[in-house]
Amino acid sequence: MREKLFTPFFTTKAEGMGLGLSLCRTVIEQHGGALTFEPAQPRGTVFRFTLPGV
Repeated sequence: MREKLFTPFFTTKAEGMGLGLSLCRTVIEQHGGALTFEPAQPRGTVFRFTLPGV
């Protein structure tokens, strides 16, 4: 699942569209930033993004 996480239209939800993370990453990267993730314990995922300072 990690490899597909930012793929457009990939979703784990029955009614999801799978565009959210893909769009977020695109917008963040277009502004010179980065979007990363790591597993949360005991379950879940932590997402972090950085943007360059002005």
